Amino acid sequence: MTVKLSYEAEIFIAKNYPKGGCRDLETRAHESRHVAADVALLEAAMPALRGKVEKALKKKTETGPVDEKGAARIRGGILGRVKDAAQAELKKLEAARKKRHAQIDSVAEYTRMTKACRR
Repeated sequence: MTVKLSYEAEIFIAKNYPKGGCRDLETRAHESRHVAADVALLEAAMPALRGKVEKALKKKTETGPVDEKGAARIRGGILGRVKDAAQAELKKLEAARKKRHAQIDSVAEYTRMTKACRR
C-alpha cells in the first residue's frame, strides 16, 4: 500500500489591489509566509504521520482464502485503521497550523502592512 500526501498552495490576491502595487506585493509576501509555514509544518509532521500509518498497517489482519465479501471487509478494516491513525496526526497538525497562522496574522503584521503601503 502506498500513502501519498500532497500540498499545493495557490495565493489569491484581491482584484482591487493593482498587480505589482504595494498592497499586491505586501499581501503576496504575507501569504507566502503562510505557505512557508504550511510546508515546514507538513515536513515536521511527516515522520510521525508515516510512523502511525505504518504501525496501523502492521497490525495483524485476517489472512487465508476469503470470498469477495470477506476481502472487501478486510480492505475496509485496513483502510479504517489507516484513516484513524492518519486523522489523529492530522488533527495535531491542524492545531499547530492554526497556532502558527495566528502568529503570522498578528495585529502588528497588519499594522506593518498598512503603514508600508501609505508611503
